[in-house]
Amino acid sequence: MANPTRFRNGVTNNDRGVLANLSTVDNQNILIYQNDFLTYNSGDWTVVAGGGSSSSALSTSIVGGALALTWNTSGVQSNTLKGGAYAFNPTTSSAYGSQFWFEAGLVLPSDTSAPSYVIGMVKGAPSSPTDGVYFTKAAAGNWNLVIKAAAASTTTIDLGVAPTNSARSSIGYYYDAKPAPTLFVFLDGNCIGTVGSSGSLSTTGLNNLPANTILLNPSFQIGTAAGPLNIDYVTAACEVSGRV
Repeated sequence: MANPTRFRNGVTNNDRGVLANLSTVDNQNILIYQNDFLTYNSGDWTVVAGGGSSSSALSTSIVGGALALTWNTSGVQSNTLKGGAYAFNPTTSSAYGSQFWFEAGLVLPSDTSAPSYVIGMVKGAPSSPTDGVYFTKAAAGNWNLVIKAAAASTTTIDLGVAPTNSARSSIGYYYDAKPAPTLFVFLDGNCIGTVGSSGSLSTTGLNNLPANTILLNPSFQIGTAAGPLNIDYVTAACEVSGRV
């Protein structure tokens, strides 16, 4: 293995201002939330319990920690992060937008045919989001990507892939905010398709991106079966426009 490069004076991404000589990376222009669920603070989340014995708690069986959502008898079991307030800033004909990232690592239950899932960035309750870019799975269904704006309409894309029982998985997307923007969809670390003017999954879906005034948060939901749906980790990030 080659020797590592050591930057003895640190590294920086600033070129001017007060922090120009700061010897570490400055993330003030990116709003980012990451959690590997070594710990779980229920007060950070809006928790909806679906019937008796439903729960959101740290897993006792996943090495490294995970948030386990267990559904019992009715409704849904969901967690939505409080605060944060992420926003898409879609590209327009006159201006670049802002990049956006979302990924969740999952450890799926032994029976993946029965549960319904919602995983991603939403406004409102995961059971009935008013806006968002998120993944769903109906009972006995494939993963779907949903792009929804209350002021426009909804694009739902069947990704053609069903979850695998008792498997580790990851699901996510990246919005590049370029002049001809593209949303890249990832499953298990691989890009399985794109949404955009030349997208392999949809050429029109980005018309329904939430406006930059709509605030979204990471959310997870399970219904219809006991689960648990284990959230191994989550990353949500977006560039923050308007800061100088």
